[in-house]
Amino acid sequence: MTGPLPPSLRASQQRRDSYVSGMAVLLGLVGLGFLAIALGKRRIASTLLPGEQLPALVSGCLGGLTLIAVGAGLAVALHARRVEADLRDRTDGVLAEAQALLAVVRDPRRPR
Repeated sequence: MTGPLPPSLRASQQRRDSYVSGMAVLLGLVGLGFLAIALGKRRIASTLLPGEQLPALVSGCLGGLTLIAVGAGLAVALHARRVEADLRDRTDGVLAEAQALLAVVRDPRRPR
């Protein structure tokens, strides 16, 4: 029986997990979206001329909303793939146990 992993090994396992790195990238994308909205809002508030406000509104606020929507949508898809893979692994385990039980039932004298 093994004890808990040291922190350095746990960190290296997390780096190898594509789910963790994928989520980090997507959360970074969402963060960039919020940053774009904040910068766009700051630019809009700095001037009263609509001709200067419109580019900031389009590129900052709408671009930021787009980044947030894309990042959140991809994060949901990535999580759904992870849940599906977990379910598939558990189903494979149950099927393997059922096959082993069936083999014992068919030939009880055969050692396992």
